Amino acid sequence: MKWPSGTKGLRKPRQAFLAKESIKEILGDFVPYFEDQLPEDIIKLLGIQTEVTSEKLVSLLEEYSERKDNGNKNLAERIYRTLGSRELSDDILKRFQQAKLIFVPGASGQHWVSTKGAIWKDLSDTLCDDFVYLEKKYGAHLKEFFVDQLGVKENVDKETFAQRWLTLQKDTNRQPDEIENVLARVYRELLPIFNMNEDERPSWWEGFVSDARIWTQSKNFQKPSSVYVPDDGELKKIFNGENVYFAWRPPKDAFSDWEPLYRALGLPYLSESINISLLENSGYLTHDNPEFITESAKILITTWIREKKPTDFRRLFENNSIQALFETKEAYAPYLQLEYRLDNKMKRRNADCFWDKRNRKLIISENADAYKKNAISRTLARALMPNRAYKELSDWIELTLGEEDWRWRIEQKGWSIPDEVNSMVDVVIEPSNKGEALIRDNQVKVKSAENNREGIEKTDMAETSSSAIAENIYVETDNQVGDVRDNDKMEKEGSQGLLGNQRNKSSKNDFVERPFDYISEFKNAFNKPGKTQIEFSERDSGVVRNPDGRRGKSYEQHKKRLHAEPSPEKRRKETMRTILEGPDEQVREYLSQFYGGKCQICGKTFPERNGNPFFIANYIVPRKHARFVDTPANALCLCADHFAKWQHGAVEGDNIIEQIDGFKTKAEGGNISPTLKIRLCGEECEIEFREKHLLDLQELLNASER
Repeated sequence: MKWPSGTKGLRKPRQAFLAKESIKEILGDFVPYFEDQLPEDIIKLLGIQTEVTSEKLVSLLEEYSERKDNGNKNLAERIYRTLGSRELSDDILKRFQQAKLIFVPGASGQHWVSTKGAIWKDLSDTLCDDFVYLEKKYGAHLKEFFVDQLGVKENVDKETFAQRWLTLQKDTNRQPDEIENVLARVYRELLPIFNMNEDERPSWWEGFVSDARIWTQSKNFQKPSSVYVPDDGELKKIFNGENVYFAWRPPKDAFSDWEPLYRALGLPYLSESINISLLENSGYLTHDNPEFITESAKILITTWIREKKPTDFRRLFENNSIQALFETKEAYAPYLQLEYRLDNKMKRRNADCFWDKRNRKLIISENADAYKKNAISRTLARALMPNRAYKELSDWIELTLGEEDWRWRIEQKGWSIPDEVNSMVDVVIEPSNKGEALIRDNQVKVKSAENNREGIEKTDMAETSSSAIAENIYVETDNQVGDVRDNDKMEKEGSQGLLGNQRNKSSKNDFVERPFDYISEFKNAFNKPGKTQIEFSERDSGVVRNPDGRRGKSYEQHKKRLHAEPSPEKRRKETMRTILEGPDEQVREYLSQFYGGKCQICGKTFPERNGNPFFIANYIVPRKHARFVDTPANALCLCADHFAKWQHGAVEGDNIIEQIDGFKTKAEGGNISPTLKIRLCGEECEIEFREKHLLDLQELLNASER
């Protein structure tokens, strides 16, 4: 009961302190003092506080943090200063971590936080009020207590941003626009973590993922498994208003900006979650002679995907979508109705076009006369490019539908037909007068599924003109580079290219004279001896013995140069320059997919400001020699340090060709890791490869043999 009287009225005995000077020095006038006269043993029996222990100070903080008046900064500061002068037990430190015992005064209100909810350094100018900053609240004299003793983070790190995400989920007082502003900043800070491989992420990641919730377009937080990525606008419209949650992202941000978050937190994609089926039709008729998806159109579509989206091309080829497209035939129906299923929700819609991939039919509604091309292009683009903005592909498809002669578009773009497509079609080519490979015959025969299973048939290549032989024209197909030696017909073996099955080595007569010897250049790349030690000569100590004299002389020299400064026009000269064509973008894409930006020698990288891993695509044989060496097989993924050593230091590889020739994949019975041993600047090191990469290099060397 509250019965002893004191400086602040009646109090419970255990809430009152004995009016000692040592206690008043710590707690001032902020606590009640017992002033009556009682024997010392009675005071102890009643529980009146006769000393200020660390335990009692923490209990005071707990008491005040639960009161409606929210405490007082002066009292909190006195307690923190006292605790800072003592050695705290593990139990007290744990209480600071779990309970909100740090008082945070502010103009907009006062509140309490735990050590996990506070940061020492004040970053309010750049991060606004995303975090609780203590530096300006308590000053430098308490930094050691908060940072060193309690473990408050001195600065914002990635884990702090993750913690901010979690606390934001529980903040019911925030307005939606405030939440979205904070989330946008937090996400950009966590982007490097999202981009990491699963085994590279920090130890706190697992706990964060288990607790994280996704902010939705419905203005609430939901579990990631119940929030869909709205990667298809038309599908989203169908299920809008059906109690389906869609992930939110800032209006000005691109889909690709936030995709690492979706992948890292395991959000389901709408396009992958909806099952679309042909509900009913009055029967359709298949046309053997296609009006829209001609064989030329199919080649142009798949070539565009390989050139623009190589990663998607590989995915589509591996899941047989490319093969399905080449086997698809046109069909027409009086009308179409599709059924869309998402979990236990179902919607029906009329449609202008439907690609039945399983049955290899593109069914077109006869009611879509005015919009057939648009309907077909959108249907195919959405089926081929899920989880991506498919509009660019849709525009290309609409442009190429009904195409009968695809060669001029391929030549105009400077593209080449993908090797994987060559494994499904027969393409006949011949050299032009300029020595460039041009398609001679636009008649393309699509192999049946049965032929694909049995193997790729051999097709005769057209006879090469005698003028081409005389001029020793450089002729390149998508599968091989041939040497035009005579007028006899040559057989072109079916192949899946460098990324497919290993080819049989061709004879020397199957290759043309190269503009340079790749094998020799390759060997030279690993035979660049040089000095491996720096010989330091005696250096100037840099000590100034006569400061006044030195300053005067230096000033006069700078002043003289300043007055002699020419006009900007005189410092610029016109000159003629020949610039090498840019590198193939697929090289970096290829290396990024295999190595994630990590150096093949040391395994290191670092995040660029945009969150992408830094690496340099280093060509073993410089691409200035010929265009055909601008290939991933001739490139290495290196860090800046090893790239500089490769370019300017000594590079030596013993029996480098033999090392490469001796490699076999595990599927071929190989039992050694795909590595090459070299000396770089005198140090023994290894270049680590993925199997596909070293196999591609192996076949590049095979193709370059004379």
